[in-house]
Amino acid sequence: MLHSAPATAERITDYNNLNEAKFKISHLEAEKALLDLAKNIESANQETEKLKLLNDEIKADFVKQGINQDISSLLSKVNEYQYAIDQADQKLTEINEHAERYHSLVKRRGELSTKYDLYVEQNRINIDAAFGALQQTNSDWSEEQNKIVQDILKNINITGDIKFDAEKFYSGLEQCINRGKFRASAEKTTRQKLEETFNVSDKNSLMQLLAGQKIISIDNEQKSLEDFFWMNEYFNQGGRYELVNYLFSPISIKKYLYASAQFTYKGRPVNKLSVGQRGTFYVCLKLATDPFGSPFVFDQPEDDLDNEFIVSELVPLFKSIKKYRQVIIVTHNANLVVNSDAEQIIVANNDGETISYECGALEDGNVRNNDGIKSMVCRILEGGHTAFESREKKYGIF
Repeated sequence: MLHSAPATAERITDYNNLNEAKFKISHLEAEKALLDLAKNIESANQETEKLKLLNDEIKADFVKQGINQDISSLLSKVNEYQYAIDQADQKLTEINEHAERYHSLVKRRGELSTKYDLYVEQNRINIDAAFGALQQTNSDWSEEQNKIVQDILKNINITGDIKFDAEKFYSGLEQCINRGKFRASAEKTTRQKLEETFNVSDKNSLMQLLAGQKIISIDNEQKSLEDFFWMNEYFNQGGRYELVNYLFSPISIKKYLYASAQFTYKGRPVNKLSVGQRGTFYVCLKLATDPFGSPFVFDQPEDDLDNEFIVSELVPLFKSIKKYRQVIIVTHNANLVVNSDAEQIIVANNDGETISYECGALEDGNVRNNDGIKSMVCRILEGGHTAFESREKKYGIF
């Protein structure tokens, strides 16, 4: 409750006259203060009137827009909407971060194809280098030993080759997708439809596919592998993940893309050689890769080798190599036993269920007297001295 200026002044004077008032109170300029308060009240009333008019204008504008709600309710709604917008902005930021990470991972996945390509190429180079090293002179061997190995290798060539197996690739691919989309028709097989869609025929086109280039043809449009991953109608329950694993897992990819050694013997690939020539090749390769190491055991080489090779190449080879390693041969071929100058001959006898052995040097015994190892070798391998002499006469050898 406000007091008038005189009344207020009188009360201050009465207070100051009290003995208990140790500190005197100064008189106020009450009239001036009341005047200033009145001015402020008038200004506040005018501002309130302006705000009321402005509020009425806003209401009228809202009514024109079809908004008839109370302003306070609208402001509450605005706060709710602003909160929802803020939440959406935060979610959008998270989505953008995930999208950026997704694209980064897709790029890294594409780079895996380049790394695997380099890995396969390095394997091919390693194969070439390994055969090249095999052909080099070994400083730990004697001149004769090096010549033996070079003679063994003279008809052999080994090169590294990168192999893309299209049959295996498309066979595995078919297991990862909805085969109903590639069902065979009267005009085309499933394999043909897959080839026309994915356009992978060799290593280079496979690398293009894995690197994300647009080589997949669907409805006359070129799409990348990533585009294809999002086409759900092309996948079964396993979804795109089976296909990702098939195309990018090293365990899977090495089934259809790998480096291999290509062998030729006398200029011909191994799969074009006869059984005898193939056996000859494997013997030479085995001896060349381990010429002076562990004992060499050969069971009936005549089963796979032609007699001309045995006489002209294998026998001389055994004669030279036996100086540096033990050679054990199980054979019925006289050329290998006699012409290779075997130091020790073991003859196996099978009498019913009883097996016995006799051994000795080839020089031991007399053929005509049917005595010793020499006689056994002649009987078993030549049919006896009579048969041998008969063949000798027919050949015109006297």
